[in-house]
Amino acid sequence: MTSTDMPFAAEPTALTATMRDAGVLDDAVVSNVALISDRPMLISRIIRLGLTYEGNAADAPRTLILKIAMPAFAKTLWRGGRHEVSFYRDLARLMPPGLVPGCYGGACDEATLTWHLLLEDLTDTHQTATQWPLPPALPQAEAIVRALARLHAAWWDDPRLGVSIGSFATADERAERGRTFAGHYQRFADQLGDRLSADRRAVYERLMAATPRLSERYLSRRNLSIAHGDAHVWNFLVPKAADSDDVRAFDFDQWRIGVPANDLAYMIALQIYPDRRARIERPLLDSYHQTLVAGGVTGYDRASLDQDYRLAVLWHIAQPVWQWAIQLPPVIWWNNLERIFLAFDDLGCQRIAGLTALPSRQGRTRAARSLSVHVTAVHLPSSLPAPSTITRDCSPALNRRPASARHIGMGMASRRSSSTACARSRRRWSCWTCRRSARSSSSTSRPRSRPTCSPTAWSWNRSR
Repeated sequence: MTSTDMPFAAEPTALTATMRDAGVLDDAVVSNVALISDRPMLISRIIRLGLTYEGNAADAPRTLILKIAMPAFAKTLWRGGRHEVSFYRDLARLMPPGLVPGCYGGACDEATLTWHLLLEDLTDTHQTATQWPLPPALPQAEAIVRALARLHAAWWDDPRLGVSIGSFATADERAERGRTFAGHYQRFADQLGDRLSADRRAVYERLMAATPRLSERYLSRRNLSIAHGDAHVWNFLVPKAADSDDVRAFDFDQWRIGVPANDLAYMIALQIYPDRRARIERPLLDSYHQTLVAGGVTGYDRASLDQDYRLAVLWHIAQPVWQWAIQLPPVIWWNNLERIFLAFDDLGCQRIAGLTALPSRQGRTRAARSLSVHVTAVHLPSSLPAPSTITRDCSPALNRRPASARHIGMGMASRRSSSTACARSRRRWSCWTCRRSARSSSSTSRPRSRPTCSPTAWSWNRSR
């Protein structure tokens, strides 16, 4: 793109009107616009503009970021652009400063299916933490997670949610989305053929069957906030100054009212490979929860976050299918498919959905284990308990580090130790609420339950 073929929103007359509407320009006018850079992203274009003024323009910006759609996705993902414009128009101005880039203006045109945003240029002070797909160092990852927590805390159970800010998805709308997903999944599975194993197909089938029950967490409308919806670490700008914590989130075309832990699972479980995830998952969740509490969130303890995070990992096995459906390249959705199933297995998410893995996996590599999720039905209550109930049931186990590597953030060494013990005993009982295992020679006599666990939560597993 050259300075002669920029969109109308970047012309001097249009920018003069935008700056005046934003309250940063009085009698001065934009006299010239220079193209500094034009970066094509995956589904949008980021254009940096230099502005020259005639008259007194002390408060007006000298550079701007113009965001528009990439031509290949301009029509198919137009609603996402419109949704991001609504975020900056309706939400950003109501939020504490420093969470997102400032916005000077934006518009969408339903007749031409075009949209644009004019955003604060942070190029001189901020940058993405790393080049995709390299994960950031732990200090940067913690800073990003703290920024996400501050964003969530700003809208946590806000009474305006679903009233003047966003809308709650009804049970019927979620059912319709489930039917849409089922159609996408069938085509996805048909295209992959033997590259999608029978075990993984079974997990998808059971997830779709369990969707009404699993949706009760969202439909409770408690401990919800504004979710980013696409919260990978490359959608955050970290400060160049080493002593600053001024991290900004951007790309809000998928924002919604939702369970906040969905953003965390998207950022960690979907994007990070197991070895690194095992080392940083717990510190990141701890940092996130501490920032929530510092931001004024109450009634949501650390155990509830663990439970929500596991449920979010379970939901995110659907992400690669959605990404395939909107024609994102395989380098994105295929790697996400592998990572999310590894996390699904590591965190015991199959038990939430009414699935359980065969217990004997000794002698297999991590990769082989991730491709061998065997599914059988286990007893589960008719509905997921509310977060407060989860806290009562599981807090003793989730607030300390048990031997089981199902506990979020535990490394594979602990998991191997647990598997070895299971192999020696050849038989065990396991509790799906507190993750405790007990050796036994009888499949008819359950171990004594802890006061915090239901007696019916024990299931019998026999090693092969």
